[in-house]
Amino acid sequence: MSKEHRDYILMKEIYHCTPSEIEEQDENMLNLHYNFLMEERQHEFIESKRAEQKAKQKQSSFPKKR
Repeated sequence: MSKEHRDYILMKEIYHCTPSEIEEQDENMLNLHYNFLMEERQHEFIESKRAEQKAKQKQSSFPKKR
């Protein structure tokens, strides 16, 4: 992923700032925040898949109507 794309995501999702303001930030901190955001998204994705699986299990455990 390009630095520009990373910065865009951070501006939109975390910092809510202008491009010139994000340029003033430390690169290491930007990378850290970006990595945290990606880990959070991965966790949310896994949780949504778990919820889907639980819903499917719940549906299949009910007796079928005739």
